[in-house]
Amino acid sequence: ISEIMVQGPKHIWVERAGIIEQTKTCFPSDEWLERTIERVLKPIGRQINQHQPLCDGRLADGSRVNAVLPPISLGGASLTIRKFQSHANNLNNWVKQNGLPARWADWLAEQVAKGRDILVVGGTGAGKTTFLNALAEFIPANQRLISIEDAAELDLNHEHWIRMETRRGQTPLDARALLVNALRMRPDRL
Repeated sequence: ISEIMVQGPKHIWVERAGIIEQTKTCFPSDEWLERTIERVLKPIGRQINQHQPLCDGRLADGSRVNAVLPPISLGGASLTIRKFQSHANNLNNWVKQNGLPARWADWLAEQVAKGRDILVVGGTGAGKTTFLNALAEFIPANQRLISIEDAAELDLNHEHWIRMETRRGQTPLDARALLVNALRMRPDRL
């Protein structure tokens, strides 16, 4: 299972091997689901309530969690947990699995090594983060890399990498504030 998607207490969906299917499992009540959401968020220092009905973060295992409470979520509380791939990831694997032609993989590797900017876009679950992790292999080791994420998902194999994650709550730090700070940290790649 790579993703769990809860839409109110009666509708739980999972993604297995790239296929999304509804389960027969459900929560007994709205209150039970909301208490479960609170228990999932508590160990990572996040809170959700009527004043702060949106929350996302990163669980201890690196999985991303997102929760939304009513009245924002009209069909009851919503909980989504995405587990990230832990297997070796590189451009050669993308080529072997027919996810990328070899000539494109070579060209992309060359562009990253040269310091060119590359925009990676796609829908949810399309593999953007996995692809970025593979491309980062070609960033020269002597370059200083700084990443800014809402929920830290990148897993780059780079020694000179500073990871920053936005923060919500009483003393929030948004991506703009982190970007302003990162520009003062002498990044080669941002």
